[in-house]
Amino acid sequence: MGGSGTTGGSIGLGFAIPIDTARDIAEQLISTGTAVHASLGVQARSVTDGARDGALVVNVEPGSPAEAAGIEEQDVIIAVDGTPVGSSEELQVAVDSKSPGDTVTVELVRDGGSSTEVQATLTTA
Repeated sequence: MGGSGTTGGSIGLGFAIPIDTARDIAEQLISTGTAVHASLGVQARSVTDGARDGALVVNVEPGSPAEAAGIEEQDVIIAVDGTPVGSSEELQVAVDSKSPGDTVTVELVRDGGSSTEVQATLTTA
C-alpha cells in the first residue's frame, strides 16, 4: 500500500538539567551526603500574556531573598542575570545554576508596566 505514512516517535517535552548542574549535585552528594540548592524564595507558575512569557510569582516566602529584594506576588519574572525566563521551569533552572550567597539581578514586570530590575542574594533551599 505504500504511502508516506508517519512512523512512531514522540515529540517529547523534555526538561533538561544542564550537565554541569547534575555534576555539581553528584559531587556534593558524594562528598557531603547532601546537595545544596540556591533559593530565591518564590513559588511561580508559567504565564504567557501574549506580549511576554515569564514566571508569575504566586507566593513569596517570608524572610526570603525575594522578599528582601522587593519581589511581590503577581510580579512576572522575565530574566535572571540577563538570561531570559519564559516559564516557571526556566526560572528554576536559572536559580539552580547559581550558588547560595550569589547575588543575582532579577528582571520583572509589575502590573503590566515596564520591566524593572532588583538584586537578590540567594540562600540555601
